[in-house]
Amino acid sequence: MGGVDAASGGPLTLGDLGMPSQIVLAGDCVVAAKLTALMCVPVAGGPVRTIATLPRTVVSVAADGDGVIATSLPLDFGPSGDRTMHVDRIALDGTVSPLGTAFAGAGAGQLAVSPDQIVFTTGGSASLLTIPRSGGAVKVLASDSGNFGSVAVGGSDAYYVNTSIYRHALASAGGASVPVASLGTGVSLASDGTTVVAVGVMSQLSAVVSILGSSPGSDPIPLAGAPSAVVVTEGRAWMALNGDVISLDLTTHAMTPILSGEAVTGLVVTPTAMFWITDTGAVRTTPR
Repeated sequence: MGGVDAASGGPLTLGDLGMPSQIVLAGDCVVAAKLTALMCVPVAGGPVRTIATLPRTVVSVAADGDGVIATSLPLDFGPSGDRTMHVDRIALDGTVSPLGTAFAGAGAGQLAVSPDQIVFTTGGSASLLTIPRSGGAVKVLASDSGNFGSVAVGGSDAYYVNTSIYRHALASAGGASVPVASLGTGVSLASDGTTVVAVGVMSQLSAVVSILGSSPGSDPIPLAGAPSAVVVTEGRAWMALNGDVISLDLTTHAMTPILSGEAVTGLVVTPTAMFWITDTGAVRTTPR
């Protein structure tokens, strides 16, 4: 998995979507959301293909074996339009399986998954909802004032960003959430399913990383810039930072340069390869 350009010996471009997007790895595809469509960029090379086109705008995507789970909002979404958010599973063969719906406000559709649950936000109505990965009743996991932002799952807890970062047990619908950290504005969360990493942007020139989940309360680690993508795997946080990709050891806090000269906006890291999408929509890869 992963490849190099035969002419340059550098990273290989697998396909071009013409616009930046979030990406996930599912089966033999790098899957990217492009407005209403989910696109497959084959990891082995070949033509980019459309997996499915929804009658809604895709908001967030999470990998789910040989498919993805996606949240989407109506094309006429807004105060006077349809405000129904949809959660669907889309197989790589294009089969769309509805899982649930919810009333949504501005900023809705942030998404995270656990082995058996899907957690997502409703935006302006300020609720964190959960639904079984196989579909079923939508339940309110947590409610709060303000507008929920990024969400992640770490172990048996969901983490979400409001005015601070909060933790809420996945098994406990309703009740109070526990504040765990405050990192200023522009906070995003990333997780490997156990450890949650929070990145708080202080300015265009600085940010801090805080390790949650398995290491709650760890001191924030300063960064010389604001990451444009963060992935947690193998005990490291892999971050796109100032045109480079670096890895941060979550135990020693040592930072290692991995890749340079790439304007990365979305990142996937596997044991054998890295995949990323640039600010112009090129999907690229290199072996590790």
